[in-house]
Amino acid sequence: MRADASAADLVEAIERHQTELSIRWTEFQDGVVADTDELVRTVNPDIKVAFANNVHRTRLVADRVGDAVRESTAVFREHGVPALWWVSSLGTPQDPARELEAHGWRFDETMPWMAARIDRVRWPEPPPGLMIERVADERGQARFVHAMSAGFGMRSAERHAMNALASAVGYGPDAQWVRWVGLLDGRAVASSGLMLGGGLAGVYNVAT
Repeated sequence: MRADASAADLVEAIERHQTELSIRWTEFQDGVVADTDELVRTVNPDIKVAFANNVHRTRLVADRVGDAVRESTAVFREHGVPALWWVSSLGTPQDPARELEAHGWRFDETMPWMAARIDRVRWPEPPPGLMIERVADERGQARFVHAMSAGFGMRSAERHAMNALASAVGYGPDAQWVRWVGLLDGRAVASSGLMLGGGLAGVYNVAT
């Protein structure tokens, strides 16, 4: 029983973390946030990538699913942006696929989350010649995006999304998105990012 409760708490915390970040980054960039009892929808009209435009935390009764899908689809199309509709084990309905597909949505991928207590993380020794630097200015951001582009195969729209968010949150020591770049003999070869939200420290942007 205790293990089940812990797992349920973690799932709820991950959903809270993800939703909080989506709202925060959208507000930072003067986007449009709809936060209701039924769902959270975020739209960034200037960011033409799906991960910047989302539906999260769905709590829909059966007779509202079709209307909610239709309304959200219309909003994203009005702004001309691709979008993601996140489905989690806490959302209702848990499988809105039929309604989504009827309005032109398609399955993208299943995204697993991994979690660990910070006090149990084992930190490996870096390889010789590797230096890890915190991104503190636009030059560091360019290196960070270069490493991410190589690791993820990012296109220009995705690079623009990364740079637009960096400009919005800034590079100060209290910035709410912290980035690091790994340099091997001065060449950017790795990236990583940290975002705090919902009581969790989320590790993102990891590429080598």
